[in-house]
Amino acid sequence: EEDKTMAVRLYNEYIKVDPNFIPVFSRNSDRIYPDKWQSFYPHTSFKNILKDVVETLEKSNETKDRSIWMSGAYGTGKTYASFVIKHILEDSIDSITPYFIQNGMETLLARVKGVRAKGRILVVQRSASAGINTQDKLFNAIVESVRRAVSDAGLTYTGAESLSDKVLTILKHPET
Repeated sequence: EEDKTMAVRLYNEYIKVDPNFIPVFSRNSDRIYPDKWQSFYPHTSFKNILKDVVETLEKSNETKDRSIWMSGAYGTGKTYASFVIKHILEDSIDSITPYFIQNGMETLLARVKGVRAKGRILVVQRSASAGINTQDKLFNAIVESVRRAVSDAGLTYTGAESLSDKVLTILKHPET
């Protein structure tokens, strides 16, 4: 006689949930878990964005010399993806190579190595830009982000003093 009962399968038999999942990736998450970027799955959209970044850095022609802007709904992984790109462009080649090999992206790795061979790359990354709704706020956000990236990289800022710096100096030292 045939058993007509259905076999019960539990989700954990075919789906694995990362116990170290970070629901909202941030600069702080990246600082605490510096290798977490390696668990990011490089889906087609990400690969296309990374190719665009590499093409821009290769400066193969003037139409490729442009900024990259990622946009999308909250919670879709934009910040996480941007930190993956940051690591790919700033971490040692030896530490990023396994990520490319494990994900079958050797051709793209060769292009990244070519770009990286030209010199050090400093990535300026910013997330949570919803409050930036004027040109002045955008400019100030860019200046602030560049300064933070320069400082975090241990470099000395050599740019001109911004208008906000001048105002702060006057407010701090009105006698000057």
